[in-house]
Amino acid sequence: MSDKKKRGAAKCKKMFLDPNNQTVEFNEAGLAIGANASKFISFACLEFRTRIPYYKLVKDIDEQKYVDVWEYIKETWKIPNDNAKETVIQQGKDSMRNF
Repeated sequence: MSDKKKRGAAKCKKMFLDPNNQTVEFNEAGLAIGANASKFISFACLEFRTRIPYYKLVKDIDEQKYVDVWEYIKETWKIPNDNAKETVIQQGKDSMRNF
């Protein structure tokens, strides 16, 4: 048998390297819109899945963990306010359920 290592989980590091490209806009409902909307959602869901234990039920996880991930996303993508907070957290919870 060979000792070759497996590929592992994707982290999308190259996709998010350009700091000038990390701006996103939101509509009235809190959904990401614009050219970087799909990159933002991919990044946000990836952060929720990597920072929160996947083996626990969403209802059993402390809400503060979701808020901490939101704060990290907010700093990384330079989001000025919390208007989209509830929508992004809900999308993160949905990605946790579908993981």
